[in-house]
Amino acid sequence: MALFLLLLLGGPAWREAPGEHEVSAVETLRIADFDVRVTYPKGDGPWPVIVFSHGLYGSKDGYQVLARFWASHGYVVIQPTHPDSLSRGFKGQREAMQAWDERPKQISQVIDALGTVEEKTGMKLDRERIGVGGHSFGAHTSMLVGGAVAYPGLLAKGKSFRDKRAKCTLLLSPQGVGGLFREDSWKDYPVPALVVTGSEDTSPINDTKPEDRLDPYKLGPDGRMHLVWIEGAHHNFGGISGARFPGAGPADEGKMWVVEQASLAFFDAFVKGDEQARKWLLDGELAKTDRAKVRCETKKEKRE
Repeated sequence: MALFLLLLLGGPAWREAPGEHEVSAVETLRIADFDVRVTYPKGDGPWPVIVFSHGLYGSKDGYQVLARFWASHGYVVIQPTHPDSLSRGFKGQREAMQAWDERPKQISQVIDALGTVEEKTGMKLDRERIGVGGHSFGAHTSMLVGGAVAYPGLLAKGKSFRDKRAKCTLLLSPQGVGGLFREDSWKDYPVPALVVTGSEDTSPINDTKPEDRLDPYKLGPDGRMHLVWIEGAHHNFGGISGARFPGAGPADEGKMWVVEQASLAFFDAFVKGDEQARKWLLDGELAKTDRAKVRCETKKEKRE
């Protein structure tokens, strides 16, 4: 394991915000029986795609600070509204979370419908370059799409929702062992993953500890798992969702900036195949920032 400790040197950003591309959006587009928001860079493309899954009770209209940042750097960002969204009517927590298995299916439906997105927007999309990400319950969804194995009952066989079209998964405040996940849920995780969490990243709905969110990183395979730990970061990382909720934490532009930089470098490395971005991640350059106290780790492949 390579550990890159904090160096308060005011190191360089991976990409400054905003990017070079003017950004526009289609606020509501119908796919199957749910709505998506499409945020995109103006230009001919073909553009790589990020499908982003919101947290519990969220919607397609959240996380605009991230969606517009990624789009300004040359990605089409597609955000579905999942069945638990408050925009589809209030459900109690237990009932809302029962849609856990519909969420990854919707991500795959979005990818199935990229031709429809092209028709409705006039853009060209690169179907060979697709990343998936999510926050909180959306990270849970993204892990399932990426290849984490779920166990929906004590004696149940493992269930996979893996979509091989996803090149990598961004996991903002993911879940660890417990609930649907066991210690072996990530052992064969087939694609690169970036876990982003922090020292105050508890859960607004249960007794999750920040350290629990490290499980996908710790239990995933060497050579694929990356971690960004932000000291003092709460569940909303300074405001990424655009919503206020219990446990969200205070507004903090520095911590949001860290999430922007880490996520963009990750997608550039593993969706666009940018070797400089990959090196930036592996070298732990983000730990040099003076905007927040950051630790970066990458699990190295074992060699005989």
